[in-house]
Amino acid sequence: MKPIRLLAAALVASVAVTGATAQQHQAEANNAVAGQYAARQQAIADQNTASLAQYDSDMAAYRTAVHRDHRRSARDARHYAHQQRAYADAMRAWRHQVWACKHGSTRACNAPSPDPAAFW
Repeated sequence: MKPIRLLAAALVASVAVTGATAQQHQAEANNAVAGQYAARQQAIADQNTASLAQYDSDMAAYRTAVHRDHRRSARDARHYAHQQRAYADAMRAWRHQVWACKHGSTRACNAPSPDPAAFW
């Protein structure tokens, strides 16, 4: 009977050691995963920092270009606004011409369409 008790005690000790070893392996695996997660998060943070630095650099270059070219930009805006007004004035004259043609003016019917350049 004594050998069976020894075998049972050895089996219990073996299960306890196996349980402790499994817990140790699980803890090591958890630590490894946590380390990988931390490394990934750090890599993402580093990439975000680099991206933000590039974005700030791009914005600074844009502001410099706008400041350098502001006169040309303002001139272009004035030119475009003038061009829009000339086109709108030509369209108003064309609508008036169409109205006159529809109301019997042969002169208006035979006249060429207004040229926006004439309203410049």
